[in-house]
Amino acid sequence: MRQKISVKSYTFKFAIKPDRFSDGRRAYHAYIPELESVGGATWGLTKEEAIRNLQEVARMVVEELIKERKSLLRRH
Repeated sequence: MRQKISVKSYTFKFAIKPDRFSDGRRAYHAYIPELESVGGATWGLTKEEAIRNLQEVARMVVEELIKERKSLLRRH
């Protein structure tokens, strides 16, 4: 019996900027401009942590958009 599976891959540009917590500790803010309005942003104590966190956030946001059958394409 043959079954079909669908596998998609998405690539997003992201930005990462130095930031600080209210207590002065250094942090990094990372976000995906195309997904920021639907939760595609996070932070980390290091750049590497911020990027890891952003990968997980992106996965969750994309899964939710697919589940809700919403487009991932930006409309101009």
